[in-house]
Amino acid sequence: MTRRDALRLEDILRSIDEIRFVLNGIDREAFMSDVMRRNSVSMSILVISEAARHLSASLKSTRSDIPWADVAAIGNIIRHVYFRIDYDALWTICTTRLDMLEGAARSMLDHIDD
Repeated sequence: MTRRDALRLEDILRSIDEIRFVLNGIDREAFMSDVMRRNSVSMSILVISEAARHLSASLKSTRSDIPWADVAAIGNIIRHVYFRIDYDALWTICTTRLDMLEGAARSMLDHIDD
């Protein structure tokens, strides 16, 4: 793993933390009705997507359980089809998928060769 990979993993973990902070104590309905929370989560997902796109292929291959292509694709949707973002889908991703991605990112970061 390169130092660049480590920085990207740190970006992913920081963005996951930000999402959790923004969503702490709120339910789906509150999320859906709060434009600032939706925009914040969208930006954090965009950062996660971009960071994942730039991880080395060799590193991503160590965690084939993560759907890396899907992680990258959601960023393309937010960037290019922003007027049709499915916030319900973002809520689902944030409440059901981040734990797996966080675990993978932490595991990969823990195995950096110094």
